[in-house]
Amino acid sequence: FSRYGPPCPEALRRAGRPALSRAMTRAGEDMREVLARVDQMGDTAGQARPIQLLRRVFAEQFIGPDDGRLGPAPAAPPGAVINPHEPEAQWSTKHTLAPKGWTGFKLQVCETAAETARAPREPTAAVITAVLTQPAITSDHGSLEPVLAEQAAAGTPAPATVYADAGYISGPALQRAEEQAYELCGPVGAPPHSATRFASDAFAVDLPGRRAVCPAGKTSVACSRITERGHAQAYYYFAWASADCGGCPLAAQCLSRKKRQRFRTLQVGEGHMRIQARRQLGQTPEYRRRMRRRNGIEGTISELARGYGIRRARYRGLAKTALQMCLAAAACNLRRWATRLRWLARIPSPAAA
Repeated sequence: FSRYGPPCPEALRRAGRPALSRAMTRAGEDMREVLARVDQMGDTAGQARPIQLLRRVFAEQFIGPDDGRLGPAPAAPPGAVINPHEPEAQWSTKHTLAPKGWTGFKLQVCETAAETARAPREPTAAVITAVLTQPAITSDHGSLEPVLAEQAAAGTPAPATVYADAGYISGPALQRAEEQAYELCGPVGAPPHSATRFASDAFAVDLPGRRAVCPAGKTSVACSRITERGHAQAYYYFAWASADCGGCPLAAQCLSRKKRQRFRTLQVGEGHMRIQARRQLGQTPEYRRRMRRRNGIEGTISELARGYGIRRARYRGLAKTALQMCLAAAACNLRRWATRLRWLARIPSPAAA
């Protein structure tokens, strides 16, 4: 208790990094000793949940050279235990919301979107149709399908149109939307390096024809299709002739000085043409007007956070936290329903003809 009691962490912070490093190594040695003793007690003790958690933390936080000495691991693996009292909670960050990051889970919220604007002081008629609690390290890319599956499991009919922000829009997501016969509306972020030199959106790419045209009007001289077996993804690699790029007046805006490029290369995914078409569509006034229907979800998330406490998990574990989120969404829907019924009751009925 004197070594790992409550005053210990605060005292170590004041002592500085060397003292903290020594305490970390000492903790690893103590963990190794405890695990060695447990291994001598048989399988029953070794399979206990606290011992399994201790063994997992030990493997994630320490490395042991051949001479038997321990040292802290250079970096914890993704999904490592952050708090032993809540092993399922993980650390993540989102610069627009939590620059310093948070430890916990991630919540996906889906609701209906009204086709017409509300009257002044009219309560919302939107209904939360699905909430999905995920590990904090889950990316928004690929989260749309689980949310729609959660909505379908609740008995809600499949939507004809889905509005989402740029984090959910990708080439595979647009392709799945076409295959499942629903419209996926949302913006697409700018491609990499677009602020410093010509990015992929400045090139006219024809994937079926295996050709691309640069901003100067030069056609690529080589095209290769490369498949990554580990991720089951394919992309196209285009290259231009050094003779065309050497005397080009746009070379300073096209070639990378850091890499000392002599000719331009371009790498795009299989969904590049869909992404490029969406970028062009997103610049039209009509499409921007349609995307205003998505803005309501931002107010819903704020309502859930301020009125129903979804920023704090009241229970431990992903399953219990998911139940809390479902209860919060149900309470929000009931309150919206009651508010709208009171508002409708105050509207005077039209006079009989």
